[in-house]
Amino acid sequence: MALINCPECGKELSDKAETCIHCGYRLIPANHKERKKKKPLVVLTLLLLIVALAGATTYFFFIPLIKYNKAINLSNNDNFDAAISLFGELPSYINYEEKLRETYYKKGVSLYSKNAYVPAIECLELADGYSDSVSMIPRVRRDMYKYNLSVIKNRCGSTTYISSDGLSLGVDSIDQYDFRSYEDICTIVKYLDFPDSVLDEMLRTSALMGVQSETNDGYEISWSYHPDNGLDVVVKVKNY
Repeated sequence: MALINCPECGKELSDKAETCIHCGYRLIPANHKERKKKKPLVVLTLLLLIVALAGATTYFFFIPLIKYNKAINLSNNDNFDAAISLFGELPSYINYEEKLRETYYKKGVSLYSKNAYVPAIECLELADGYSDSVSMIPRVRRDMYKYNLSVIKNRCGSTTYISSDGLSLGVDSIDQYDFRSYEDICTIVKYLDFPDSVLDEMLRTSALMGVQSETNDGYEISWSYHPDNGLDVVVKVKNY
């Protein structure tokens, strides 16, 4: 313990004393203890702010970043659906749109290679202009319609033929009593989603009416009738 002089009376006293034992002079300000009590509270408040800031940074930045990188890895490993789902969980301030379009594009290309044309077109549309997705869509759609013609050919008889480029299919009936060829024509109309009214029009067609035709989203179907040759039908894939 050290001795100090009282600034009021000048007598010696302990440096630990709060008031002079000789004259009663207050050596320590009245709010000194309150200041000491406030310091731990200030430190605790700062620590809580730091922890809160660290938690917010983790939640709003690091966790989305981890998900973003995981989604990219899934996409690179052809796990497209899981990647798309994970991209959908990311907040808007994470710039993931380009990678999401890329994932849709890669999924569309993969489905196209497996002859899954309809979902492939849907994915390429969702790719929203990524790479050559826009120019691919007509090509995929044309190949889908072409593939359908090859499937029909395998279901039909000998009077049904397909062109060398695979873009047209025809039925060359033997005569007006060729019911086998008529069954093939019914298969074509039904499989290619033409309305039943097309068959009704075919049955009402006479030789004097010449070539008749109808179209739908993917095909043009034309037909003609002659008493000696029966009903002849040609289906062509529309230009894309």
